Amino acid sequence: MRFVRTLSQIALLASAACAAVVAPVEPKMDISASFGEENPFAQVVNGQSTKLLVKILNTSGTNVTLVDIAGSYHDVDTGKTLRNITSRKFNLPIIEGMNLTFPYLLTSE
Repeated sequence: MRFVRTLSQIALLASAACAAVVAPVEPKMDISASFGEENPFAQVVNGQSTKLLVKILNTSGTNVTLVDIAGSYHDVDTGKTLRNITSRKFNLPIIEGMNLTFPYLLTSE
């Protein structure tokens, strides 16, 4: 009886050690988006496509995947969402140290 109780306590401790939670580490990335030369005043018209240039530099020391891009416009004073922009799925692998620039067409909804 004592052996069974001790064995169950050891099993409980072993499972607790295996269940330790590791906090995810955010990858270190330099990301920016800018309007193209054809739109120097950064005008966005509802229902029309607008081109952004997205630049990503993976400085994390590990490979990452760009799953999607999404965004929204907010009121400066209240923080209230004014409009959402088009969400796009990419599932694009970005190798460590990779510097990537690509166009992204958004439409204000």
